[in-house]
Amino acid sequence: MPIIPPDERGPAVRHGLPGAGRRNSATRLDRAVAWYLRGSMTRVLVVVSGLFVAIFLLMAQTVVAQRQARQGVMLQDESMLSINALLEIMLDAETGQRGFLLTGNGAYLQPYEGAKLRLDAEVSALQRMSERSGDEEQQHIAHAQQLIRAKITEMDRTIELARAGMMASAIALVQTNTGQRNMGELRRELSWLRSDEATRRQAAFDRVQTLENRLLPLVALLGVGMVLL
Repeated sequence: MPIIPPDERGPAVRHGLPGAGRRNSATRLDRAVAWYLRGSMTRVLVVVSGLFVAIFLLMAQTVVAQRQARQGVMLQDESMLSINALLEIMLDAETGQRGFLLTGNGAYLQPYEGAKLRLDAEVSALQRMSERSGDEEQQHIAHAQQLIRAKITEMDRTIELARAGMMASAIALVQTNTGQRNMGELRRELSWLRSDEATRRQAAFDRVQTLENRLLPLVALLGVGMVLL
């Protein structure tokens, strides 16, 4: 193929086609813009994904904490029911003891015997409450358990004496007022425990409300983010 000297080439060949340089510059600019946009979108997606992960984790932590707080409320409710049941049981037992000592009629012992059958379950509940309580609460629970044992022992002894025909001795034991003092102290201990459990229940309930108030905005934020995407 013959070689054409530069001077014999056409002007378009010697000097390039009109606008070719501009088109090349525009192409390079378009590529740069596209590359920048792709990088920006990637960064945005990474940030948004990180935010979604953070929101999901925070929601999961909130749900777990909320479940624990609700369990706390339920435990406080159970404890308060057990405390009330204990006081009712001890009053029933005392009523049966007094009725029997006053009349000598064994029928009056039915409330006493029934109370003793129910007592073990509630004492066990009191022990479970002690296992999840602090030092101060444990001291009150231990004292209440001691008073329950002392009161039951005193009532058992008076009934035993009366059944053995030693009613005077049984009455004399009652008149020492030991049982009355034990019962009075037990009422105070159970009242303290009931008040403490009510305070702790309210704290657990307030925490449930706080967690619910925190969870709702997170759900709304997550929903808005999904719509925007």
